[in-house]
This record gives sequence, structure tokens and C-alpha cells, in this order.
Amino acid sequence: MNIMLVSVSERTKEVGLIKAIGGKSRMVRRQFLLEAVIISMLGALFGIVFGVLVGNLFSIVLNTGFRGAMELGDVRHYYLQHRRLAGRLVSCTKSRAS
Repeated sequence: MNIMLVSVSERTKEVGLIKAIGGKSRMVRRQFLLEAVIISMLGALFGIVFGVLVGNLFSIVLNTGFRGAMELGDVRHYYLQHRRLAGRLVSCTKSRAS
């Protein structure tokens, strides 16, 4: 049986149960949205941590000296640089429009 069909039939039972105990459609939507956000954030967090670990492992094995973890000062520097660049782009587009 197709895994998506199994997933949908399982969710249909879950939605039916929520509505049977007095849940509204808004509650069901909120539950699905919250579940999707949590799964996405956990996937992103695990992906970042795994990527940094594997990158550092390869740098140690290949003896390149590169370390993928950024320090707080680096993050602040990149944020300020992008903010400055965005300000320049906005000022350029405003001067062209007038």
C-alpha cells in the first residue's frame, strides 16, 4: 500500500476524533501548522548541526585547518554587512525612481 495513502487515512481518523470530542476546524488547522513548524525546525537544526560536524570531521581528516562553526562576532559582522548592503540598494532604487 502506498505510504501516502496510509498517512492520509491515519490523519483522517485523527481529525475525526478531534471533531468528535468537540474540536473545531480552527484547532485542527492549528495542530497541523504547529506540527509542520516543529518538524521543519527540528530538521533544520539537525541538518545544521550534522553539516558542521561532518565539515569539521572532514577538515580534521584532510588536515585543511578549516572549521565550519562560526563565532558570535562573525554572525554579527555578516548581519551588519548585509544590513549595510540592503541600505545601499534601497537608496539606489529610491534615487532612480525620483
